[in-house]
Amino acid sequence: MKTEDRLKERKVTVEYLEKAFDHYNHLCFGGLLPRPRLRLSRAKSRLGWMRYKVDANGESLIPYDFTIGITTAYRLNTEQIDDVLIHEMIHYHIVYHQLRDNAPHGRRFRQIMETINHDYQRHIRISVRHANLPTRDGDDSRPPHNGPTQSRPNRLPPYVVLAIQTKDGHYYLSSVAPNAVAKLHTIVGHQKHFQEARWYVSHDSALSRYPRVRTLRGVRVSQKEYERITTQATPL
Repeated sequence: MKTEDRLKERKVTVEYLEKAFDHYNHLCFGGLLPRPRLRLSRAKSRLGWMRYKVDANGESLIPYDFTIGITTAYRLNTEQIDDVLIHEMIHYHIVYHQLRDNAPHGRRFRQIMETINHDYQRHIRISVRHANLPTRDGDDSRPPHNGPTQSRPNRLPPYVVLAIQTKDGHYYLSSVAPNAVAKLHTIVGHQKHFQEARWYVSHDSALSRYPRVRTLRGVRVSQKEYERITTQATPL
């Protein structure tokens, strides 16, 4: 595909994701990743996600049933879509091969990301300010933003947030002590009753009322409050 074509807006489809996954699997991961479920969503809180289940087999925890999802809520070009997909494929690679990392976007993740960016001229990033991307619902007034974020005076200190959705439909938020992130990241992966667990950095003043935790406990919140905080936060 010509460079100018890759910079044009593309409609995301499952068929395209399947072809792109197979291509980057062989290009970047040696063809060693089985194709997971590939899903589309209308979520605006994140551009992509990777989910899986864990089976307890004696003392071992075996990850299985992987799904990678990409949002269709934003107007993205082919290059942007592929970068989001590869980002989630790095998560998949680490979990599928049960590689150790010290955080969701820890040293191993960053090393793989930087290698792929260098070797294949990609522009994968830890997070993208999706709040500034044009959406498909007609709200195109906000221009894409790829530059550095301007500092804000009197900004609240950042909070490390663990956001959890359980399989029974409840929502929890935890303000986690930074030195406990690696430990809790490992513990979270063992919880079968979690539908989804995501890490964020937030400056939301509401989090000042949350206890700073080092163990797996959180504050139960409404779906509206959960989405308000996570949508405005930066994925970790």
